[in-house]
Amino acid sequence: MGGKFRFTNRVERIFNISKSLVSGEVICPVHFLVGAFKERTGVCAELFLYLDRQFGIDFIDQMLRNSSYEASPSLADVLELAHETMVAYHQIYINEGHIIRAILELDPFVNSVLDDRIRLDILNIVSVPRDMIVSLKKYMRPEMNQIDFSIRKALPRDYHQLLAFVKCEFGDRWVPLIENGYKTLNKTPIFLAIAEDNIIGFACYDVVRNRKGLFGPMGTAAGCRTKGIGAALLHFCLNDMAKVGYEYAIIGQAGPIEFYEKTCGARIIPVEI
Repeated sequence: MGGKFRFTNRVERIFNISKSLVSGEVICPVHFLVGAFKERTGVCAELFLYLDRQFGIDFIDQMLRNSSYEASPSLADVLELAHETMVAYHQIYINEGHIIRAILELDPFVNSVLDDRIRLDILNIVSVPRDMIVSLKKYMRPEMNQIDFSIRKALPRDYHQLLAFVKCEFGDRWVPLIENGYKTLNKTPIFLAIAEDNIIGFACYDVVRNRKGLFGPMGTAAGCRTKGIGAALLHFCLNDMAKVGYEYAIIGQAGPIEFYEKTCGARIIPVEI
Protein backbone atom coordinates (compact mmCIF):
# COMPACT_ATOMS: atom_id res chain seq x y z
CA MET A 1 0.00 0.00 0.00
CA GLY A 2 3.00 2.29 -0.37
CA GLY A 3 3.99 4.57 -3.19
CA LYS A 4 2.11 7.85 -3.33
CA PHE A 5 -0.50 6.72 -0.81
CA ARG A 6 0.00 7.82 2.80
CA PHE A 7 -2.50 6.58 5.37
CA THR A 8 -3.59 7.58 8.84
CA ASN A 9 -2.89 5.16 11.68
CA ARG A 10 -6.56 4.19 11.81
CA VAL A 11 -6.54 3.24 8.12
CA GLU A 12 -3.43 1.12 8.71
CA ARG A 13 -5.28 -0.68 11.51
CA ILE A 14 -8.29 -1.20 9.24
CA PHE A 15 -6.04 -2.70 6.57
CA ASN A 16 -4.59 -5.12 9.13
CA ILE A 17 -8.12 -6.17 10.14
CA SER A 18 -9.06 -6.50 6.46
CA LYS A 19 -6.11 -8.80 5.81
CA SER A 20 -7.36 -11.15 8.53
CA LEU A 21 -10.66 -11.52 6.63
CA VAL A 22 -9.15 -12.99 3.46
CA SER A 23 -7.40 -16.25 2.82
CA GLY A 24 -5.31 -14.91 -0.06
CA GLU A 25 -3.39 -11.71 -0.66
CA VAL A 26 -6.09 -9.66 -2.41
CA ILE A 27 -8.16 -7.27 -0.30
CA CYS A 28 -11.41 -6.15 -1.91
CA PRO A 29 -13.22 -2.92 -1.05
CA VAL A 30 -15.87 -4.78 0.94
CA HIS A 31 -13.11 -6.16 3.19
CA PHE A 32 -12.08 -2.60 4.02
CA LEU A 33 -15.68 -1.67 4.83
CA VAL A 34 -15.97 -4.67 7.15
CA GLY A 35 -12.60 -3.81 8.68
CA ALA A 36 -13.80 -0.26 9.40
CA PHE A 37 -16.90 -1.68 11.08
CA LYS A 38 -14.71 -3.90 13.26
CA GLU A 39 -12.04 -1.29 14.10
CA ARG A 40 -14.39 0.59 16.48
CA THR A 41 -12.45 3.72 17.36
CA GLY A 42 -13.33 7.33 16.52
CA VAL A 43 -15.79 7.58 13.65
CA CYS A 44 -15.53 3.81 13.14
CA ALA A 45 -17.04 3.30 16.59
CA GLU A 46 -19.95 5.48 15.50
CA LEU A 47 -20.22 3.50 12.26
CA PHE A 48 -20.34 0.25 14.25
CA LEU A 49 -23.11 1.52 16.52
CA TYR A 50 -25.10 2.87 13.59
CA LEU A 51 -24.97 -0.32 11.47
CA ASP A 52 -25.65 -2.47 14.53
CA ARG A 53 -28.73 -0.34 15.27
CA GLN A 54 -29.94 -0.55 11.66
CA PHE A 55 -29.25 -4.20 10.87
CA GLY A 56 -27.93 -6.08 13.88
CA ILE A 57 -24.39 -7.08 14.68
CA ASP A 58 -24.32 -10.02 12.24
CA PHE A 59 -25.22 -7.96 9.17
CA ILE A 60 -21.73 -6.92 8.20
CA ASP A 61 -20.43 -10.51 8.38
CA GLN A 62 -23.37 -11.66 6.27
CA MET A 63 -22.51 -9.02 3.70
CA LEU A 64 -18.95 -10.33 3.65
CA ARG A 65 -20.11 -13.90 3.07
CA ASN A 66 -22.52 -12.89 0.30
CA SER A 67 -20.29 -10.37 -1.46
CA SER A 68 -19.64 -10.62 -5.18
CA TYR A 69 -15.93 -9.89 -5.63
CA GLU A 70 -16.09 -10.26 -9.40
CA ALA A 71 -18.27 -7.16 -9.69
CA SER A 72 -16.19 -5.09 -7.28
CA PRO A 73 -13.66 -2.50 -8.38
CA SER A 74 -10.04 -3.09 -7.47
CA LEU A 75 -8.78 -1.62 -4.24
CA ALA A 76 -6.27 0.33 -6.32
CA ASP A 77 -9.13 2.11 -8.13
CA VAL A 78 -10.74 2.92 -4.78
CA LEU A 79 -7.48 4.30 -3.41
CA GLU A 80 -6.96 6.47 -6.48
CA LEU A 81 -10.37 8.08 -5.98
CA ALA A 82 -9.74 8.41 -2.22
CA HIS A 83 -6.44 10.12 -2.99
CA GLU A 84 -8.21 12.62 -5.25
CA THR A 85 -10.62 13.46 -2.42
CA MET A 86 -7.72 13.87 0.01
CA VAL A 87 -5.97 16.30 -2.34
CA ALA A 88 -9.18 18.27 -2.89
CA TYR A 89 -9.40 18.85 0.87
CA HIS A 90 -5.74 19.93 1.11
CA GLN A 91 -4.93 16.95 3.32
CA ILE A 92 -1.83 14.77 3.29
CA TYR A 93 -3.03 11.41 4.64
CA ILE A 94 -5.80 9.23 3.26
CA ASN A 95 -8.30 8.54 6.02
CA GLU A 96 -11.12 6.03 6.37
CA GLY A 97 -13.68 8.59 5.22
CA HIS A 98 -11.91 9.14 1.90
CA ILE A 99 -11.80 5.39 1.25
CA ILE A 100 -15.37 4.61 2.32
CA ARG A 101 -16.68 7.47 0.17
CA ALA A 102 -14.83 5.97 -2.80
CA ILE A 103 -16.20 2.49 -2.05
CA LEU A 104 -19.77 3.79 -1.93
CA GLU A 105 -19.22 5.56 -5.23
CA LEU A 106 -17.54 2.69 -7.09
CA ASP A 107 -18.67 -0.66 -5.66
CA PRO A 108 -21.96 -1.95 -7.18
CA PHE A 109 -22.26 -4.81 -4.67
CA VAL A 110 -22.06 -2.54 -1.63
CA ASN A 111 -24.59 -0.20 -3.22
CA SER A 112 -26.93 -3.12 -3.90
CA VAL A 113 -27.21 -3.95 -0.18
CA LEU A 114 -27.20 -0.41 1.23
CA ASP A 115 -30.04 1.90 0.21
CA ASP A 116 -29.65 5.62 -0.46
CA ARG A 117 -30.54 6.65 3.08
CA ILE A 118 -28.07 4.24 4.68
CA ARG A 119 -25.28 5.32 2.32
CA LEU A 120 -25.94 8.99 3.09
CA ASP A 121 -25.93 8.31 6.83
CA ILE A 122 -22.62 6.43 6.53
CA LEU A 123 -21.08 9.35 4.65
CA ASN A 124 -22.32 11.78 7.29
CA ILE A 125 -20.61 9.66 9.95
CA VAL A 126 -17.25 8.93 8.37
CA SER A 127 -16.72 11.15 5.36
CA VAL A 128 -17.60 14.74 6.21
CA PRO A 129 -15.83 17.21 8.51
CA ARG A 130 -16.97 16.66 12.09
CA ASP A 131 -17.28 18.88 15.14
CA MET A 132 -15.02 17.84 18.00
CA ILE A 133 -14.63 18.84 21.64
CA VAL A 134 -11.58 19.24 23.89
CA SER A 135 -11.67 19.61 27.65
CA LEU A 136 -9.56 22.51 28.90
CA LYS A 137 -10.33 22.07 32.60
CA LYS A 138 -6.86 20.69 33.38
CA TYR A 139 -5.15 21.72 30.18
CA MET A 140 -1.40 22.28 30.13
CA ARG A 141 0.41 23.11 26.92
CA PRO A 142 2.98 20.36 26.23
CA GLU A 143 6.60 21.13 25.54
CA MET A 144 7.17 20.91 21.80
CA ASN A 145 10.27 21.08 19.63
CA GLN A 146 10.15 24.15 17.39
CA ILE A 147 13.48 23.93 15.64
CA ASP A 148 12.83 25.65 12.34
CA PHE A 149 9.94 27.93 13.26
CA SER A 150 8.49 30.04 16.05
CA ILE A 151 4.92 30.67 17.22
CA ARG A 152 3.61 34.07 18.28
CA LYS A 153 0.43 36.12 18.42
CA ALA A 154 -0.54 37.98 15.26
CA LEU A 155 0.18 41.71 15.40
CA PRO A 156 -1.44 44.59 13.49
CA ARG A 157 1.58 44.76 11.19
CA ASP A 158 0.97 41.12 10.12
CA TYR A 159 -2.49 41.81 8.70
CA HIS A 160 -1.69 42.19 5.00
CA GLN A 161 0.95 39.45 4.94
CA LEU A 162 -1.44 37.06 6.69
CA LEU A 163 -4.27 37.80 4.25
CA ALA A 164 -1.91 37.23 1.32
CA PHE A 165 -0.73 33.94 2.84
CA VAL A 166 -4.28 32.69 3.42
CA LYS A 167 -5.41 33.64 -0.10
CA CYS A 168 -2.37 31.99 -1.69
CA GLU A 169 -2.60 28.73 0.26
CA PHE A 170 -6.34 28.30 0.82
CA GLY A 171 -8.25 30.74 -1.38
CA ASP A 172 -10.71 33.39 -0.20
CA ARG A 173 -12.96 31.33 2.08
CA TRP A 174 -11.07 32.13 5.31
CA VAL A 175 -10.37 35.80 4.56
CA PRO A 176 -13.54 37.08 6.35
CA LEU A 177 -12.56 35.05 9.43
CA ILE A 178 -9.11 36.63 9.56
CA GLU A 179 -10.80 40.01 9.27
CA ASN A 180 -13.09 39.05 12.18
CA GLY A 181 -10.06 38.20 14.27
CA TYR A 182 -8.60 41.64 13.72
CA LYS A 183 -11.85 43.30 14.81
CA THR A 184 -11.63 41.97 18.38
CA LEU A 185 -11.36 44.59 21.11
CA ASN A 186 -8.67 42.74 23.02
CA LYS A 187 -5.68 40.86 21.67
CA THR A 188 -6.15 39.28 18.25
CA PRO A 189 -7.08 35.59 18.74
CA ILE A 190 -4.75 34.49 15.95
CA PHE A 191 -1.39 32.73 16.25
CA LEU A 192 1.24 32.60 13.52
CA ALA A 193 4.00 30.17 12.68
CA ILE A 194 7.02 32.12 11.47
CA ALA A 195 10.13 30.93 9.64
CA GLU A 196 12.73 33.39 8.36
CA ASP A 197 10.28 36.28 8.83
CA ASN A 198 7.68 34.53 6.64
CA ILE A 199 4.27 33.25 7.73
CA ILE A 200 4.11 29.48 7.19
CA GLY A 201 0.99 28.74 9.23
CA PHE A 202 -1.79 30.25 11.31
CA ALA A 203 -4.52 29.25 13.73
CA CYS A 204 -7.46 31.18 15.19
CA TYR A 205 -10.24 30.92 17.70
CA ASP A 206 -13.42 32.91 18.35
CA VAL A 207 -13.52 34.13 14.73
CA VAL A 208 -16.18 31.84 13.20
CA ARG A 209 -19.59 33.55 13.30
CA ASN A 210 -18.21 35.49 16.31
CA ARG A 211 -19.01 32.47 18.48
CA LYS A 212 -16.97 32.02 21.64
CA GLY A 213 -15.04 28.82 22.32
CA LEU A 214 -14.71 27.76 18.68
CA PHE A 215 -11.22 26.80 17.52
CA GLY A 216 -10.30 27.30 13.88
CA PRO A 217 -9.60 27.74 11.13
CA MET A 218 -6.01 26.54 11.05
CA GLY A 219 -3.73 26.06 8.06
CA THR A 220 -0.10 25.33 7.27
CA ALA A 221 1.76 26.07 4.03
CA ALA A 222 1.66 23.07 1.71
CA GLY A 223 5.44 22.68 1.74
CA CYS A 224 5.70 22.82 5.53
CA ARG A 225 3.34 20.06 6.66
CA THR A 226 4.24 17.04 8.83
CA LYS A 227 6.80 19.17 10.72
CA GLY A 228 4.77 19.71 13.88
CA ILE A 229 3.65 23.22 12.92
CA GLY A 230 -0.07 22.45 13.08
CA ALA A 231 0.29 20.74 16.46
CA ALA A 232 2.20 23.72 17.87
CA LEU A 233 -0.36 26.23 16.55
CA LEU A 234 -3.20 24.15 17.96
CA HIS A 235 -1.68 23.99 21.43
CA PHE A 236 -0.84 27.69 21.54
CA CYS A 237 -4.47 28.46 20.76
CA LEU A 238 -5.83 25.95 23.29
CA ASN A 239 -3.49 27.32 25.94
CA ASP A 240 -4.75 30.85 25.25
CA MET A 241 -8.35 29.68 25.39
CA ALA A 242 -7.74 27.98 28.74
CA LYS A 243 -6.19 31.19 30.11
CA VAL A 244 -9.21 33.18 28.94
CA GLY A 245 -11.37 30.85 31.01
CA TYR A 246 -12.91 28.41 28.56
CA GLU A 247 -13.49 24.97 30.05
CA TYR A 248 -14.01 23.39 26.63
CA ALA A 249 -12.96 24.15 23.09
CA ILE A 250 -15.05 23.16 20.10
CA ILE A 251 -13.13 22.30 16.94
CA GLY A 252 -15.64 23.04 14.22
CA GLN A 253 -15.79 21.04 11.01
CA ALA A 254 -12.55 19.16 11.65
CA GLY A 255 -11.23 17.37 8.57
CA PRO A 256 -8.17 15.47 9.86
CA ILE A 257 -10.06 13.94 12.79
CA GLU A 258 -7.31 11.56 13.83
CA PHE A 259 -4.82 14.45 14.03
CA TYR A 260 -6.94 16.17 16.67
CA GLU A 261 -7.62 12.92 18.52
CA LYS A 262 -3.90 12.22 18.84
CA THR A 263 -2.63 15.78 19.32
CA CYS A 264 -4.98 17.11 21.99
CA GLY A 265 -7.33 14.28 22.96
CA ALA A 266 -10.29 15.74 21.07
CA ARG A 267 -13.40 13.62 20.73
CA ILE A 268 -15.98 13.71 17.97
CA ILE A 269 -19.40 15.07 18.84
CA PRO A 270 -21.94 12.42 17.77
CA VAL A 271 -24.09 13.25 14.78
CA GLU A 272 -27.86 13.10 15.07
CA ILE A 273 -29.08 10.43 12.65
